[in-house]
Amino acid sequence: MKSLLLVTRVKRMAKEFSWVVVGQLAAFLGSLVLLNVLTERIVPEQFGQLALSLTIVGLVNAVVMGGFVNGIGRFYSISAEKNDLPGYLIASFKMMVCATAAVIIIALVMIGVLLCFRYSEAIVLVIAALVFSLLGGYNAALSSIQNAARQRSIVAFHTGLDPWLKILLIIGLMLWFDNSSTVALLCYSLAALLVMFSQLFFLWRSPQMQADKCLGSSSEEWSREIWLYSWPFIIWGVFGWAQISSTRWALQSFGSTADVGYYAVLSQLGYVPIQTVIGVLMIYLNPIIYGMAGSATDESRRESVSVLVSRISLVGAAITALATLLAFFFHRQIVGFLVSEEYWLISKYLWILVAAGGIFGIASVIASKHLSFLSAKKLIPASIGSSLIGIFAAFAGVYFYSFAGAAFAMIVHSMSYLILLLMVSTIQVNKNESD
Repeated sequence: MKSLLLVTRVKRMAKEFSWVVVGQLAAFLGSLVLLNVLTERIVPEQFGQLALSLTIVGLVNAVVMGGFVNGIGRFYSISAEKNDLPGYLIASFKMMVCATAAVIIIALVMIGVLLCFRYSEAIVLVIAALVFSLLGGYNAALSSIQNAARQRSIVAFHTGLDPWLKILLIIGLMLWFDNSSTVALLCYSLAALLVMFSQLFFLWRSPQMQADKCLGSSSEEWSREIWLYSWPFIIWGVFGWAQISSTRWALQSFGSTADVGYYAVLSQLGYVPIQTVIGVLMIYLNPIIYGMAGSATDESRRESVSVLVSRISLVGAAITALATLLAFFFHRQIVGFLVSEEYWLISKYLWILVAAGGIFGIASVIASKHLSFLSAKKLIPASIGSSLIGIFAAFAGVYFYSFAGAAFAMIVHSMSYLILLLMVSTIQVNKNESD
């Protein structure tokens, strides 16, 4: 009987992992094609404008949407254990309403500032970026619920669908309109809107929703729990956003908008793919880790999570080492194959961004242990500290070493985050042993 249950469990896990791989592979290939389509249609300066406008998206995602999305995803397994999915879903809806109100306030402030400084021509670009960030936040929340419910096929479908919709819309709309960063953002927003409608359709028809259509009675309690878990993400999100954006704004300040475009392309080719690979493991394992941890009160369950996270970290380190070597020796071929000729001169820095992305991915794996233990606030010193180091490294690096300094600044940030996280984990272990 036990062997039959084990076989069934292994089959289910293999099937789920296959869906995660399929979804992420479709998204990864789509992002590469999207990058090629964009670099063929817009010049580096226009790509730089798009990259700078996406820092606004990053602000909303990091400071407003990101915290709530993480809280919503974390508490699904706990609400399922307590048989109170209706209350949890109502609370999640309330959280997203609050996030939407915050984004509207941010939009009004930004428009007011632009009008005061007479940058009215940038208003359309800012509004497009904020609309895209809002829709992207909704999609992230819906995906976190469906991923936590282990509806892997639905998550995989929408993960892969998003970049390909962007590609089709960009090809179509840029035939009718001009090839600009504003049109690109419009296509991003339309793609996010279509994905959101699809996600809502599938979520409503899911077995969980069909079984729990009555109203829950404890939504206020769930709202409080989600908020208590989410607020640290909002605090360090401000610094995290500043760090991510600092390199682009440093290049804009000490270089040119074209330099920002070059860096954005290099990041998409080096930093993002390696994080995607490690992210595949975490997308698959996070619901399992959260389920293993439960309410994080049982010591044996916590120990099991710690062992699993350590093993995943070692796998991430091996992947990072291999990818960095490949990028070091074959950077010309990789960049030359994926983007237009204008961007080939930056290929020699590819391995630096690959290493930085891999190291940050490993650190994120280690951080997931603390998130599963419902102790997100313990990550605040590491997150804020590494962000401040990264911001200083970005401006100092670009000022003294130009583009090379921007690339190495990402290594500095990733390494500082990893080291500070390991220090937090060591302190926690020593504290537990003394107790």
